[in-house]
Amino acid sequence: MKTKNRADRSGVVVPVSAPSKGGAAAGAGKAGVAARGPPRFELEAGRKWVVENQTGNRGIVIEETDPKQTVYIYNCTDCTIQAGPPTCCFVFRFDSASV
Repeated sequence: MKTKNRADRSGVVVPVSAPSKGGAAAGAGKAGVAARGPPRFELEAGRKWVVENQTGNRGIVIEETDPKQTVYIYNCTDCTIQAGPPTCCFVFRFDSASV
């Protein structure tokens, strides 16, 4: 017979031991710093425009666009990016420190 309050179920939750400090603390210090690579502005595999690590570039123009293409914009600071009219999908990633 099933009952709501059975004697063999005490409801006590056993805490799990804390993780070792070596694994979790090593990656936690670098989480706030965004790694900057070389500036990139290219079309990948004919479907994905990538604009990365641009600083102060106000003349980025994507002219040859297609409705099936996607524009990904990462780590751009003080930039102006223009894309042609048939582009339908844009993906932006902002760092929490810059927003």
